Amino acid sequence: MSSHRLGFVLSTVTDAPPQEFVELGKMAEDKGFDAMLVNEGAGDALANALAIGLGTSTIKVGTNIANIYFRHPFLAAMTAWTITELTQGRLILGLGMSHRQVLKSLGIDMNQPREYLREYARSVKQYLRGEGGTGLFKPRPTAYDSKVLVAALTPESAEI
Repeated sequence: MSSHRLGFVLSTVTDAPPQEFVELGKMAEDKGFDAMLVNEGAGDALANALAIGLGTSTIKVGTNIANIYFRHPFLAAMTAWTITELTQGRLILGLGMSHRQVLKSLGIDMNQPREYLREYARSVKQYLRGEGGTGLFKPRPTAYDSKVLVAALTPESAEI
């Protein structure tokens, strides 16, 4: 067995329906790919990753960039927890900040993006360990090793 692993990123900036992403996930799994990641585009990146995960059984699924400005870190962590549990630990959560022009067109101010990305990733990891929050909003740790990665366009951001 080869020690090499092969995955790919499917751009969901398309008019294709989510069912096609699931079919591509099945094909990738059948062809021996190890991972399939999606971005924010047609629909929600995490919802698309879940759909692919439920339609497959072995391939790792996830996001190459789940936009940190689109959802609160607690919501991102709880969604990641749900996907991780439903896919038996196959989720790879890639977080990123997108591009200033894209966010500006949506009325979102990036302010200090690198620091926000650092804090956001830290918070998501904390919640996935079952730390933080209170009462109804006390996160449960996942039994699986949660993979949380950060996408970066600059060397400074890559250090996060």
